[in-house]
Amino acid sequence: MNTVTLSPAQISELQALKDNAKYPEMYSYLKNIVDAERFATSDRAALEDLTIASNWLKSASSINSNDGTAFNEIVRGSMVFAAASQGRSLTDEDFQVASNKLAIDVAETVISNGGFPSVDIVINKDVQSAVRHLNLENWNWAGTIADQLPIETLGLGRDFCTNPRRRLGIR
Repeated sequence: MNTVTLSPAQISELQALKDNAKYPEMYSYLKNIVDAERFATSDRAALEDLTIASNWLKSASSINSNDGTAFNEIVRGSMVFAAASQGRSLTDEDFQVASNKLAIDVAETVISNGGFPSVDIVINKDVQSAVRHLNLENWNWAGTIADQLPIETLGLGRDFCTNPRRRLGIR
């Protein structure tokens, strides 16, 4: 089930942004669509999912554009640290390739589904991108640090990916 259904014109625009590798703009475009739905709903559960999706899309745009914001730097730095803790290096170029692959995956999912899927599906794609394209463990996903922050603070409001040490009470 989609969180937001897109019109054929919106899907065409998304396809064009993807085909032209305008991934930050693509995420911003999707955020605008999600936000329009968010502002129109009065359903509390839908509002929470739409807010999480909006927060994730805003972050994804920032990260993919490598815009130098604090959030972007924290995410990229945490991934470099995760790779280093496994004895490997992670260059900006490697990170960007993985980020672009995630953007393509998200776009193709939205296009094939005719809408923005549940936040659980999108965030799982993000986690799996870190695993598959950066050769990291799922708990190395940068969102693990702050996914439980309240959505009002641009967090994701849920524990989407737990560090197994946290689950065991180890600090």
